[in-house]
Amino acid sequence: MRGEERGVIHPDNEDVWTLLMICNTQWLCGPDGGIYGINLSAVWDTARALGLHPDMRLAEKVKIYENEVVRHAQRDREGTGCNAKKKDECAALYGPHLEWACKQCQEPKP
Repeated sequence: MRGEERGVIHPDNEDVWTLLMICNTQWLCGPDGGIYGINLSAVWDTARALGLHPDMRLAEKVKIYENEVVRHAQRDREGTGCNAKKKDECAALYGPHLEWACKQCQEPKP
């Protein structure tokens, strides 16, 4: 995958990005079809096959990615994620401050 297709990936994260793109079919889904995690056994087996050592550094990066995917999937399932209708509503409400509003909406809340 070329850099412009995936955005800018920090060189320190190239290994985990490659690993997770290979494992993109390993998501675990519940009975409602919602994603709740990634199959870590498959991730670690793939890491080893790629010559990566599944250490704590790699585990932390995988966990961060997993948490973000699950969070976004949950927002989409609940209908709270951004979609065309919501973006139109926000554009009407915030006008020229839409970019600011989108950033506030997308930032994780404590």
